[in-house]
Amino acid sequence: MPVGYLTKGQVYPRVSDFGDWHKIQLSNKYGYIWKAATAVVSNPYIANENRSSVKFGNILFKALQNLSVYDTSSGSLISFGEINMNQTYRAISEYGSDWLKIDFSGRIGYVYKPATEVTYISKTIFLDPGHGGHDSGAADGGYLEKNINLSVAKKVKSILTGRGYTVIMSREDDTYLDLYERAGKANQLNADIFVSIHTNSAGKSSSPVNGIESYYYEYDPEYPSKINVDMHNNPERVSRSITLTKIIQEKLISYTGATNRGVDGASFAVIRESKMPATLIELGFITNNNERQKLVSNSYQDTLARAIADGIVEYLKHY
Repeated sequence: MPVGYLTKGQVYPRVSDFGDWHKIQLSNKYGYIWKAATAVVSNPYIANENRSSVKFGNILFKALQNLSVYDTSSGSLISFGEINMNQTYRAISEYGSDWLKIDFSGRIGYVYKPATEVTYISKTIFLDPGHGGHDSGAADGGYLEKNINLSVAKKVKSILTGRGYTVIMSREDDTYLDLYERAGKANQLNADIFVSIHTNSAGKSSSPVNGIESYYYEYDPEYPSKINVDMHNNPERVSRSITLTKIIQEKLISYTGATNRGVDGASFAVIRESKMPATLIELGFITNNNERQKLVSNSYQDTLARAIADGIVEYLKHY
């Protein structure tokens, strides 16, 4: 007896073949249709994907029924697994309008999105424009580090909020906060990452020293943690901090063409006392005449902000 009827021109998931028949999924039921009355729609070939290449996205879904998991590597939808009704999974990404791409037991698969309840997870990014208030940071040529840091951070925030992320800043005006207040605020808000934005100085005006460098936390017994004793040297936090730092540094150099001064470990207070993966970026040298002119220009700040934002987004694909 019929379990349902198909709409002409609509695409349905094919589970398997049985002689002259296709086994298909129709809502929460399975049925068979005559092959001669159908046409198989090929899907893009997906090759050489394995568990090590999987990067989870910020999409959770709950199965509203028992869901087949499909493979498309043959050019057709072939079922190789099932997700039970009400089970919650994290997707790698959306695939078109009707599918979610997942890692199912180490194998790339696809589930039918309309049969799921999707929740988009918003990551919280904490941006820390260095210095502020009576603490101007480095200065040269009539320009102050604190203002450059704040301007770039605001641009990063604008980009990320436009992409759906939650962004909190340690300061959004010319306000002074001590280093522990900055990290403490991020900890209290349970931010996912901490990015401190600074401008460098070589200590004297017209210095030839130039370029961008970034720092992750590295334990130094001379600088013990005060408010992050349990997590400051957590191996996972440190490892993720290194990854975050490297990705942002690579973006900054690629986008700006600036001298690459590399990444290094340090025990700066803000990245030591923050519980989440953290990085401190030095955008360039205010004491270098040529680099300073770039750092204070709106267009170059736009480029710096885009590089930082894209680096953050790239990192969050991993975590």
